[in-house]
Amino acid sequence: MPSGESWYVLVEENGYHGVGDVFSVSEVEYVDGGRARAREMALEIAKKYPDSTRYADYQRSVFRIDENALIVVLQKDRRKVSFRVTVGELVHTEEAAVEVEAQEPDTGEGVLRRAFRKKK
Repeated sequence: MPSGESWYVLVEENGYHGVGDVFSVSEVEYVDGGRARAREMALEIAKKYPDSTRYADYQRSVFRIDENALIVVLQKDRRKVSFRVTVGELVHTEEAAVEVEAQEPDTGEGVLRRAFRKKK
């Protein structure tokens, strides 16, 4: 494995958010062992996630979309739940920068008046 590679498995759950079906990331799992191991783990997760008895009596179908993505459909009668399991390489991460900008003292002018007052 080339130095610096970091492979993860991401689980994206499907939900309805008022604008249609939307996938949102619910799990992120680091995988030690490179991309091949991450693909193996993605399939393992697709076969077992979520770890609850809630869907024990649902039919589980796992579809490989491409070499790094799986769609899982859990179905019982007319009820259907789906989620996506994806393998991804972390290519960038950045710590949040917390900077507090100095503010002018409140003179009672209000925000808009201060913004448009003439500079001295």
